[in-house]
Amino acid sequence: MMGYSRTFIPAGNRAWAISRRMTICVLITTCILTSSSLLADEYFEKKVRPLLVAKCYQCHSGTKTSGGLSLETKAGWMKGGESGPAVFPGDLDNSLLIDAINYRGLEMPPRDKGGQLKPEEIEILSTWVSQGAIDPRIASQQLGGMSKQDAKTWWSYQPVKAVAKVESAEQIDHFIDQTLESESLRPAPLATRRELIRRATYDLTGLPPTHSEVLNFQNDHSDGAFLKVINRLLDSHEYGEHWGRHWLDVIRYADTAGENSDRPLPHAWRFRNWVIDSINQDMPFTDFTKQQLAGDLAPLGNSIKQKNDGIIATGYLAVARRYGHNINNDIHLMHEDVIDNLGKAFLGLTVGCARCHDHKYDPITSNDYYALYGIFSSTKFSFPGCEPIPHPSDLVPLTLVGEQHKAYETYLSEKAAYEANIPNNPKTVERLKLLSAQFNTTLATANVGQSGKQRLEDHFPDKNTHPIKKGEVLQLRINRNENYGADSTGIRLNIQNLKVP
Repeated sequence: MMGYSRTFIPAGNRAWAISRRMTICVLITTCILTSSSLLADEYFEKKVRPLLVAKCYQCHSGTKTSGGLSLETKAGWMKGGESGPAVFPGDLDNSLLIDAINYRGLEMPPRDKGGQLKPEEIEILSTWVSQGAIDPRIASQQLGGMSKQDAKTWWSYQPVKAVAKVESAEQIDHFIDQTLESESLRPAPLATRRELIRRATYDLTGLPPTHSEVLNFQNDHSDGAFLKVINRLLDSHEYGEHWGRHWLDVIRYADTAGENSDRPLPHAWRFRNWVIDSINQDMPFTDFTKQQLAGDLAPLGNSIKQKNDGIIATGYLAVARRYGHNINNDIHLMHEDVIDNLGKAFLGLTVGCARCHDHKYDPITSNDYYALYGIFSSTKFSFPGCEPIPHPSDLVPLTLVGEQHKAYETYLSEKAAYEANIPNNPKTVERLKLLSAQFNTTLATANVGQSGKQRLEDHFPDKNTHPIKKGEVLQLRINRNENYGADSTGIRLNIQNLKVP
C-alpha cells in the first residue's frame, strides 16, 4: 500500500489558505496578461505602426482622411469611414482593412499609390487583427498640421534661450558682429553725430529732431552725450504715441465701428490713450498682454485707478469690428474677429483657420479654436452691431456704484441749497430768465447746398457769437433737419476766439 502525507489545516485557517492560493493564482494570471499586453504593444510599435505610417498615413491621417477613415488612432479605425469600422478585433473575415489589403473588393493601398502590400506585410496586419488589434494609441499624435513631436521641436515654438552675457558697452554690437561675420559682411562706417541723432529721433518718436537738438548734440562731446539723447527721447510723450501707433495698427484699432455705417465708438479713445501711457510707463509686455485680455478680472492693483485702467485695457476686445444690423444674429462674427486678431497679434499664428477645420500647417485644432471661443463669447460689447442709430448696452462704469451715489447726493444737496437761495436774489432770477431765453434761440440755420458744405459764418455773421460769463454752463446743440443718412452726413464745429473776462 502506497503511503502519502496530507497537511492538516485547522478550520479557522482554511479560508486564509484558500484566499492565499487564489491571490497567487490571480497574480500569476495578471503577470501573464500584462506580459502578453506588453508583447502586443511591442508588436504594434515595431511591426504595425511603421507599416501604417509608411503605407497608409499618406491618405488616412491628419487632415487627409480619404473616405473619412483615419488610421492614426485606435478611435479612428474603430469609428471607420464611409464604409464603416475598418477593423473588428479578432475577426479577419469582417475587417474591411484585411479585405482591402488583400484586394478583395477594396484595393488599399491603391495601385497608383504603390500597389498591393507584400505578402509579409499582409501577414503582419492579419496577425495583429487576429490577436485582438491591440493599439496603444489612445490620442492622436497629430496637432493640426503637425505631429506632436514636430510641434515640440519646431524652432518658432521654442522658448527663448539665455546666452552668455558679454561684459562690454557694445553688447548689442557683439551679436550683430557675429551675424555679419557668418555672412562675410563688414559693418557700415560710423554715422556722423547729425546722422545719429536723426536716426534715433525718427526711430523712437517718428519725428525729425529740431535744429537746436541737433546743434546741442553736435556740441556735446561728453561721454554720455548720446545716452542723454536716448533717455530724453524715451521720456518724451511722443515715444509712446509713435510706438503705440504701431501696436494699434496691429490690433486693428479705429475710432469707428467699421462696416457700412462706420459710426464712432464713443470710448475707443480711452483704450488708445491707455496703450500710449502703458508704453511711456515701460509696462512689461507680460502685463501689457494680460491687461488687454483680462484687465477687468486681474487689474494690476486694488486702487480705483488701477481697476479702471484694467477695464479700459480690455478695450482691445471692445474695438473688434462690428458686423450686421441684427446684433443677436451677428455677435459671433465679432468674437471670431477677436480670436483671429489674438492669434496674429500675440502669437503670430493664423488661429482663425481652425474655425472650420484643424489647421493645415500649424499645431492648432478646431477644439483649440472653440475652447478660445468659449472664453471670449462672454465678452459684452458696449456698442454692438453697426446700425445707424447706436444702442449702447453693457457699459461698465469706471466709477464704483457707491462713489456714484455719493457724488449724486452731493450734487442734490448743492442744487437744493442753490435753489433755496434764488428767491432772495431778484437780480439772479432776472438774469437766469434772460439767459434761458437767449440760450433757447437759434444762433444760425442754413440748408446744405449741392456741394455738401455750408459755412454759417459766411451768411450769418451776427449769429455766430454769444456772450457768456465765467462760471456759466453753456450747452451747444447742433440739430440736423429732415432726413439724413448715417453714411453721408458729417458736421465739423470750430469754436474760436473764446474770450474769458
